[in-house]
Amino acid sequence: MAYKKRESSKSELAAEIKLTALKNFDDSNGNVINYGSTGKNMSSVEYAEKLSKCDELRNSLNTILEDADEKRDMLNKEVKELSKLSSQFLSAVRARFGEDSTEYDQMGGTKQSKRKRRRANPKPSA
Repeated sequence: MAYKKRESSKSELAAEIKLTALKNFDDSNGNVINYGSTGKNMSSVEYAEKLSKCDELRNSLNTILEDADEKRDMLNKEVKELSKLSSQFLSAVRARFGEDSTEYDQMGGTKQSKRKRRRANPKPSA
């Protein structure tokens, strides 16, 4: 299952509409309007930069998520191959040393002598 890619938030979509309005105000005024108070610059330019930064960070995050998807798939493949190889090693140790050997036990196998035997339940007479 792939990581969910991040899309534009409602705030970002609303900001795009507001930026368009601010640019229209600037165009009808003939220059960039500063909406900020003394010492604080608030114009369509700063607003566009902030919106652009959000887009850039979201795209960067989505690229990282794509890379993480690839790495996760590669790791899952390697783990499956490792599991298969472990099973093959266990079979090889069993074939070489026997099912009741210490070596087989050390590799994670269960010695034949340690296995519980099933007892047949006597059928009740009717």
